[in-house]
Amino acid sequence: MLHFYMQDLQLDHKNKALVLKKDVIIKNELVYEYFNQLPQAKRVEMFKKALYIGVLALIEDRISAFLARTKNELGTELERLKILMEMRTEMFTKSAVKGKYAERDLVRVLNDFFDEKGWKDYAILVGDNEGRLKRVKTGDIMAYVEGREDLPLVIEVKFTKSLPLGDISETDLKKNTNNIWGQLLESVVNREAKEAIIVFDSSLSQDLYNKLGPVTWIPNVGYVVFVDMEAGNFIPLFAVYSILRSALLELKEIKLEKEAFYRKIIQLVINRIKDLLKVRKMVEDNIKNNQKILKTIEKTLNELEITKEYLEKLLQDEFDREELLEFFTGEPVGNPTKP
Repeated sequence: MLHFYMQDLQLDHKNKALVLKKDVIIKNELVYEYFNQLPQAKRVEMFKKALYIGVLALIEDRISAFLARTKNELGTELERLKILMEMRTEMFTKSAVKGKYAERDLVRVLNDFFDEKGWKDYAILVGDNEGRLKRVKTGDIMAYVEGREDLPLVIEVKFTKSLPLGDISETDLKKNTNNIWGQLLESVVNREAKEAIIVFDSSLSQDLYNKLGPVTWIPNVGYVVFVDMEAGNFIPLFAVYSILRSALLELKEIKLEKEAFYRKIIQLVINRIKDLLKVRKMVEDNIKNNQKILKTIEKTLNELEITKEYLEKLLQDEFDREELLEFFTGEPVGNPTKP
């Protein structure tokens, strides 16, 4: 019986290869791309399944026709590209996995960038796993500067929707992180990272892009970056990553800018005071209106009280003309002097 364990099956991001027990290496882009999209915990299971299916295909001799059709190098390459394109198309037709596909694409792009620079950095997907916070998976990609676990950066990918900014000085203090500030703060805490980046696709979040531009730094929170997946423009992401990488490698602590943060807190308090003053003005206006209403009610009640007395006399047949005149005019007749 064939036994594998999680530690037996690894990915060599630099060479884009699947490594089995460090001495069996499968260097094939299709294989690498498939296993790169899987969480580490599922790779062994899917490797066994792929091996089993492959053996069945060989037994059934179904693979021979495929090999005959693609026996030359060009045919093999075209078929490989066709399979990759079919995989891409199938995944993009399912809106629920668009974000996941974008995350995998960004991991590949980042690792290619690291290779071109000759860095030992590497990026991995972690979005399917909980982090430090219970039942929280915020923070899709971890990148380790120089391959060091003590120099982690977290990247949150938001390609399926736009988000409000969530500025602490302009928003209500609620348990809601469904905004840029919240996602950045939750990512860096949940993944215990040094810094956080949130990435949007400029073509999918055009209004937000027009408002913030390619790169926005939020002091004490993180970076907002826009890339263009369709055009293959990742320069803003590479630039921000390079800046943060240099800061970490130079052992410069990325400290909270207290002055900027205090300004935000003070602005929040000022905004809340303004809100309370508005409420106070509304209450005062309501008091004045209620006083007017009370006067009207009192006048009406007085009239109804008089009406009640006359109605009681009317029921007892005690009305005379003088009392009828008083009821009609609403004023007492008094004792007129007879001529």
